Amino acid sequence: MRRSKIADGDSNAAIVYLEGKAAADPMAMARYNLTEDGMLANMFWVDGISRVDYQYFGDVVAFDSTYKKNKYNRPLVIFSGSNNHKQTTIFGFGLVLNETITLYTWMLENLLEVMCNKPPSIVVTDGDDAMITAVKKVFPEATHRLCAWHLQKNVTSNGSEQMFREIFSKWLYVDMEVDKFEFQWDQAANEYDLHKKCWATQMYEKRYMWASAYLRDKFCVGYRTTSRCEGINSHVKKFLTSRHSIVDLVQNLELVVHEYRNNEFVAQFTSMYSTPVFTTYLDPIEKCAVTVYTRAIFMQVKREIDSVGGLNFVSKRRVSTTMVYTTEEYGHLGQNVVTLFENNSLKFECQCRFWEKEGFPCKHMFFVMKHEHLKDIPRRLILKRWRRDAKAIDEYEGRSNESLSERGAPRLRGQKGKKRRCTNCKKTGHTKRRCLQRNTSSLKGGSEDNEDDEESVVRLADEKVFTGKGHLRRSKRRAAAKVKQDNVDTNETVVALSTEPIIRTAQSENVISWPDVGSSHYHELVGHLLCPGASTITAKRDITPSVT
Repeated sequence: MRRSKIADGDSNAAIVYLEGKAAADPMAMARYNLTEDGMLANMFWVDGISRVDYQYFGDVVAFDSTYKKNKYNRPLVIFSGSNNHKQTTIFGFGLVLNETITLYTWMLENLLEVMCNKPPSIVVTDGDDAMITAVKKVFPEATHRLCAWHLQKNVTSNGSEQMFREIFSKWLYVDMEVDKFEFQWDQAANEYDLHKKCWATQMYEKRYMWASAYLRDKFCVGYRTTSRCEGINSHVKKFLTSRHSIVDLVQNLELVVHEYRNNEFVAQFTSMYSTPVFTTYLDPIEKCAVTVYTRAIFMQVKREIDSVGGLNFVSKRRVSTTMVYTTEEYGHLGQNVVTLFENNSLKFECQCRFWEKEGFPCKHMFFVMKHEHLKDIPRRLILKRWRRDAKAIDEYEGRSNESLSERGAPRLRGQKGKKRRCTNCKKTGHTKRRCLQRNTSSLKGGSEDNEDDEESVVRLADEKVFTGKGHLRRSKRRAAAKVKQDNVDTNETVVALSTEPIIRTAQSENVISWPDVGSSHYHELVGHLLCPGASTITAKRDITPSVT
């Protein structure tokens, strides 16, 4: 009753405010629908910067709806992810009437459409059944990962023995093979009578969504729990109270987003304009890492380089054009790890699957780099989303200008000076990088006449949509120019330049790093050496990289 009885003018004030934001921010979007009584049912909104961030870092999306601190006790849904500094970045907000499958589906469908129909590869939630159904319906190809913390809490609340809780924690966090997990589950089921417990049966049916054995090669950018969502909720408490109306909620959430973005500015400045002290004995590789990775990722890469000292050399042999290295970690006698290296193309494959999971080379790969006297990290192992230049510099410039305009700095009247001219078209008001004549030549069908086309307000039955003006054509043109330049620098091929920046994951980058499809012998060799008796890698060779 409290959620449905919205005060007169409250929802209208929020909608009018968001419409004003859309007029000021050409890429901002908001959508809402109504109840049968004409009251506000659900609302989803996102600004232009969040939409851009999603194009770069939307491969992993986490969300929950546990926060209900507002005047109407409505669940607030916060969509978030991780940027190239491993910081929380917010993709959008939603306000729902009830936590049902229908409403979650509506919210996710709008998220997908607003984000240019680019689905995430990993979705992390707290395990709510309505969320699971909605995610499977809207993102059928995505891997749905359940929050490990909520699962542990569920096991504890069901009164399981301490020994089983310890085993369950290993299943959540320890890297193991699928066969080993299934064997341990059968043992635990017999010892603790799990077959007679309904919650245990349900957990086993969902094992593909939480067991580390089934997720060991999934790129989750460090997400194992929805703790970041809980962290956002904790931070939001500083700005929201139970007395706040909807328009107050929307305005104060903007302050929350600004704080997160300010943290990103600081981290980006640190990564670009400071140099850490080199401490490892692999100086060339360490220098390469600091020039390509953000500071947060570099520190993790550095730990992997340091760990090379704890590896023992076991054997090295050549199979065709591939060098097969076998190493073992100090203190773990007999636990060998196989790493493959192809010298001509600088291709790596490692049995530990660390690169597929984390997105940067493992200690075994660095060990091989040392033995092969490599001076740089091969480009195919450098994931774009972890680079310090993962985002175009224009995006940071745009944010800087937005921040200045929001402070309300007065324009000095009568101030004279020579205006800066574009070196391409000789006109004032922009630079060569933003010149339309320069950028339109890189895209087919680009037309200045179509640049200022306006998008009308779309009203579909009980669903309302409002956006800014002419943002899609301009954003695509800038994105295409940036993608084209990146391809020149990295000698990569992008199929289409007419789309916005590509969401890439460690899986899609790894597909590119595999050999040509025709070299079937190599695939059979890799599958035999890394996974004896399995054919997972052989099956993967038919996958085409997602570069549309």
